This record gives sequence, structure tokens and C-alpha cells, in this order.
Amino acid sequence: MNRALEIQAASSRDLLPAVDVSQPETLLSLPPWLATQIAAVSDLGYGRTVLDPTTKAVTGQVATIPRSKMPTGPQRAAIARRIEDLHAASMPGPIASTLAVIGAIVNRNAAARQDADLADIEIEAYRDALDDLPAWAVREALRRWRRGEVGGDRRNLDFAPKEHRLRSIALSIEAVVRGQIVRLQRLLEAEEEPERPTEAEREATLKEVQARMKAVGDGADARPVTLRPGHSEAERIAAERDLAERKAAVAAEAEQQVAEDEASAA
Repeated sequence: MNRALEIQAASSRDLLPAVDVSQPETLLSLPPWLATQIAAVSDLGYGRTVLDPTTKAVTGQVATIPRSKMPTGPQRAAIARRIEDLHAASMPGPIASTLAVIGAIVNRNAAARQDADLADIEIEAYRDALDDLPAWAVREALRRWRRGEVGGDRRNLDFAPKEHRLRSIALSIEAVVRGQIVRLQRLLEAEEEPERPTEAEREATLKEVQARMKAVGDGADARPVTLRPGHSEAERIAAERDLAERKAAVAAEAEQQVAEDEASAA
């Protein structure tokens, strides 16, 4: 690795430290600079419309972001690494860690003379519900249950969480990570927004449009049509129609310009 790449890699690590599954907050939260960039990306369904070059049909939507919020080189490297880390953290298991959490639940809430077979049945029930989830999410779900940081009937917190309830809590925690992956990927794929016109540019355009619309009303925009003596009435009517069509075209162009300026200013 050359010196420039080493500096960029070190810089990206400083910007966004690697996640640590033993500390779920490192997976579930983002630094302010990154949260700001994500918030600046256009919402789903908005952005730049992609058209088929032949049929002109809409084929997709590309997210956009203001130039001032576009990630830098080191930031992009940090974001790409975070996406990889989050994908790895979303994998199930390790099963040994999940079983350790299950064992803690069963052992703490077992009756004094609970039969070993009954304990095995309980462990198997929890395993069926949780073995396809990341162990850190299961552990975090149990921690939140013990701290009372979950919804539902508060009276249930006096007992061990049922396997389906613990699964539901763990899934909601994991969903934060999956959502973060989607938002970070959209940030990397976002294209720069077209620059919006300044106030002075909008004023100049408005004045130009107003002048052209006034010219349409006065008839000054259209080239006069002169008929030589002897031309028929039909030719005169055709010339007047041509003049009217040219005026209408200028008016339509002016209205379109106004609409585009309003859209840019919105």
C-alpha cells in the first residue's frame, strides 16, 4: 500500500471506527457528519429520473445530494467499510453465543427442582426461535428486556421473555442495522444535484420571461408577414395562422421557463 492509500485508510478509520458487536451502540448509531449526509440524500421516489434513451419511458430513479454534502474520498472509504461491517454483523450466530444467552434465561428462571428434560425442551424452543439471528442482537434484546426498555405490558417484565417475544425484540434491533445498510448504500450511489440558480439569476430570468410575454401580447415577438398584391384570401388566412402559431409557441416556451424556475427554487 502506497503512502497516499495508507493516509486515506487511517483517515477513514478516524472518521468512522470499526463496529464492535460486543458494544451494540457502535452498530446502531452514527456520527453527526454521517447522519447529516444521509439526511441530505433525496427521499425514495425523488431525485433524478432515469429515462430509456429509445422509448423515453421512466426506468428508475437516482438519488441525489447537494454538492456541499457529497462524501469526500476518505468518507466514502469509511462508509464502504461500515457497510461491509454491518453485513457481517447481520449474519446469524455464532450459535455458541446465542446458546449462552438462552442458557442464562433458562437457568435464572428455572424452578428449584426443574427436570433436566424440561430445561432441554425450553432451550430447544428458544433455539428454534433465535438461531437465525445475530447473537449480539439476541443478547441486546435480553438486556433491554431486563432494563424494561421494551414496549408491551409492564407486568410481563417480572418474568422471562417468551421465545417469540425475544425474537421480535431482536428482529427490531437487527432492522436498524439493515436499514442503515440501505441508507449508506444510497449515500454512496447518490449523484450531485444540479446547482440551483441564485436569487440574482432567478430575478434575471423572470425579467426576461416577463419581457418576452409582453412582446407576445404586443405582437413584437413575431416576424411580420407581408403579402404581395394578388395573393389569395386563403394565403392571407394561412399567413395569419402561422403568425398565431409562432406567438403561441413563444408563450408556451415562456410558461415552461417560469415552471422550471419555480421548480428549481422549491
